Amino acid sequence: MFDLTVEASLFVLTISYFVSTIIVFFIMQNYKKNYRGLFDFVIFYGISTIATLLILFRVYLPTFLSVFTANILLLVGRFFLLVGILKFINKKFKSLYIISISIGYLFAFIYFTYILNHLNARIVIYSLTMIFIHMVIILNVLYDVKNKKYAFNFMLCINLLIVINLIIRIIRLIIARTYTNNLFEMYSDSYFMVTKGVLGLGLVVALFSMISSKLMYSLKDMNKNLYFFANIYRHSPIPVLVGSVDGEIIHYNTAFKELVDYKSSATNRLLWVDIFSVEDLSSIMSAIEKIDVDEHIYIEHIYVNNSLEKLIPVDVTIKVSENSGNLPYYEFFIFNASDRVMTEENLRESERSKASLLSNLPGFAYRCKNDEFWTMQVLSKGFERITGYRVEECINNKEIAYSDIILDEFKEKVKSDWEKCITLNKVYIGEYKIRTKSNEERWVFEQGNFVSNEYGEESIEGYIADITDRKVLEEKLEFLSFHDPLTGLYNRRYIEEELVRLDTKRNLPITLIMGDLDGLKFINDSFGHQYGDEIIKVAANVFRENFRSDDIIARVGGDEFMIILPKTTKDEADEIIERITQTTKKIKNTKVEISISLGSSSKTNESLDMKKVIKDAEDTMYKSKLYKSPSIRRNSIDTILATLYEKDIYSESHSKNVSKLSTEIAKVLGMLDKDIKEVETAGLLHDIGKIIIPTDILNSSKKLTKEEFQKVKSHPEIGYRILNAIRDFKSISLITLYHHERIDGLGYPKGLKGDEIPVASRIISVADAYDAMTNERKYKKQMTKDEAIEELKKNSGTQFDKKVVIALLKYLLKTKRQD
Repeated sequence: MFDLTVEASLFVLTISYFVSTIIVFFIMQNYKKNYRGLFDFVIFYGISTIATLLILFRVYLPTFLSVFTANILLLVGRFFLLVGILKFINKKFKSLYIISISIGYLFAFIYFTYILNHLNARIVIYSLTMIFIHMVIILNVLYDVKNKKYAFNFMLCINLLIVINLIIRIIRLIIARTYTNNLFEMYSDSYFMVTKGVLGLGLVVALFSMISSKLMYSLKDMNKNLYFFANIYRHSPIPVLVGSVDGEIIHYNTAFKELVDYKSSATNRLLWVDIFSVEDLSSIMSAIEKIDVDEHIYIEHIYVNNSLEKLIPVDVTIKVSENSGNLPYYEFFIFNASDRVMTEENLRESERSKASLLSNLPGFAYRCKNDEFWTMQVLSKGFERITGYRVEECINNKEIAYSDIILDEFKEKVKSDWEKCITLNKVYIGEYKIRTKSNEERWVFEQGNFVSNEYGEESIEGYIADITDRKVLEEKLEFLSFHDPLTGLYNRRYIEEELVRLDTKRNLPITLIMGDLDGLKFINDSFGHQYGDEIIKVAANVFRENFRSDDIIARVGGDEFMIILPKTTKDEADEIIERITQTTKKIKNTKVEISISLGSSSKTNESLDMKKVIKDAEDTMYKSKLYKSPSIRRNSIDTILATLYEKDIYSESHSKNVSKLSTEIAKVLGMLDKDIKEVETAGLLHDIGKIIIPTDILNSSKKLTKEEFQKVKSHPEIGYRILNAIRDFKSISLITLYHHERIDGLGYPKGLKGDEIPVASRIISVADAYDAMTNERKYKKQMTKDEAIEELKKNSGTQFDKKVVIALLKYLLKTKRQD
């Protein structure tokens, strides 16, 4: 049995451990956020309390609890003490080492208790482990330069005494030779138990001293910090104010005062509502309700009122805190956002302007990845106008990649050109075709460059425009530079260049065929230039049908054509000419007979000048033309008259009547037979110029408009041009030209008067008027012969020649007597 001193020391130690557990627990509740290790101290004191209780009541408990468990708990408690001190003085430690030593000790203790019951071994293992723990504490406290205070020195001494006591205990075990099997009989010497108790109390006191010392030191630092932060608060460039729960502003600093521009007297008492608008105050209160004490919330872009009732944009961080009476208060950290808001507004305006500019561009701007699909990341709205796809369909290849829009025949070139530009750090400029959503092919122009941002992200940025209209125009201009716009055949410029290019030995013999469309001027005068153009196109198609695809056919003049036939003999060319002649004879759906005069010539050796070949071909063609032209033109007159008779239902009978009357008048006037024959023909052809007057005007039943009458008045000149193109009708063409002239000079087209007007024209004028008056027309009533004669007499000497009128009257009187 231990003596009273041992029991008393154990009792006091147990009580001190227990009280320490409670005290450190409450300290931990208040300072756990400020000091690490307090929780470990609570565990140390708690475990030590249980261990000393087990030892104190050892006589009432089994050996397992009083000996084995108590020692294990004491050892575990010291480990927590070690960890707590290391944390408390902010030292790093390896928890793995501590766990490993604990497990090793546990297995050794079990081994020397239940497998090989050896008391001395257990005591040595226990003592060595304790020595290790306290030596670690000693070394860390000893080298903790920042904490060289009295309390830390006291802790150092206590741990040193514990180590010495344990070493003495081990030495005593080595010296002693006889031991009992009971652990507590080894403590028969009260020295060790009392020493253990006293040192345990010393450890409690040392730990409390260390905690108290650090708390006092922290309080001093806190006071210094409070003074420091108070100065910062007052002189901070950031406006700060403190508000109470009842909506009053308790404190504010100089920066806040300057921000709102209030005078001192005005800012002695302020309410939240004086600073914030009602709308913003509502947002602030809603935000505050969502956070707890020591939490904060950030509110962006609200407004505060200054003394001039001007709204200042600000951002606010609000922190909820509690005073010593646990009443909440609110700290407002205010950041003037005027510059940022202005910058944002300028940026938004810039973005709006940029968006407006991009949306009104004829093309679209883009940014894409430098990958095989040209994956689009940004596209302006112009993309939709050009491609037909919506922007979102192409962004990130959602439904279609931009590479899929480019036509296959352009993809490789576009890719290759881009790679070269990226390698050489050059701007890409290119043109290629795309296929729109509606399956339409369009030309686009692209200009872009390779860019890399500060994060190393690479992309391509540029602009794409629709140039389809320009390309079509370019292609058209290029086509027209070498082609005839009317027929699509090559033009003179092209064929002259080809003559130079093909004039080589390997192309011999080179044969040229020259062609001339017969009667084109006659057709233009008779039916108008528009119909003449149609005949030219018919002739062009005749050439296309009869030549090979590699033969070069060109229209070199208004009615002239040239064909180059490389490696073709003259005989072969003459066969082609015959085929062309036969083809033209088969054309039936035209108003006039189509005829093409053709001639050929061949270059058979290099020394022969190509100009000579061209001249020979032209000469051959002109000989053919001279032979065919008269008959063709005469046939054309018949065709024109037949066409006119179809257009105007009165023309045929009227022309024949005028021809007969004119012939009889000429006979009465005693004209020569040759002249009478001319008058007869002129009477028949006097209205041939009406061939180009629209049918609706010729057959109109209403009074003609001024414009329509002007067209009718043009028929003498048109008739003149038609007839003048035929050698046999040149004199008749003049009679036709002047048959609407008047004796008084008020006629048309030249305004001739009196004897300036050919006699034959004066005869046609009277016969034309008499027949028109005595026959019914849609636009006027028919006169009797007597009424018509009176009209002629009345206008005799002004509109009509008196001699001609008298001659007509004689003829009519003679006819009447015969009847």
